[in-house]
Amino acid sequence: MVLNRGLFEQSCHRLHDSAAQLGFPCDTRSDQRGNLFIILRNSWMDGPRVVNVEYHVVFSDAYQMPVLYFLAHDDLGKPLQLETVWRILSLPGEQWSSLSQQMSNKPSGCLTSSQPTGAC
Repeated sequence: MVLNRGLFEQSCHRLHDSAAQLGFPCDTRSDQRGNLFIILRNSWMDGPRVVNVEYHVVFSDAYQMPVLYFLAHDDLGKPLQLETVWRILSLPGEQWSSLSQQMSNKPSGCLTSSQPTGAC
């Protein structure tokens, strides 16, 4: 089965409904072009600090597939270093092929993508 934009949007609505039933913070939004995407939030302890992560799942026109972006910061709002994200996620193998870090125009700092884009 090929995942197209319509099926992706249906999946976003189902994920949103499931997350709401489980009490997991979740939003569905549309971008400036009307494309639907979903935002999930999670927090956990990493040693003495709280790690907050906001996940954005969007449909990529370029790749014709969903792409996961996430913002990771501590409880004071300071963005986590990419090396810290690698340690938390325990990513195997070539790390730059798994994650890249980009500066965003958002005040929260960096936008991190699971799309294999290489080093920024």
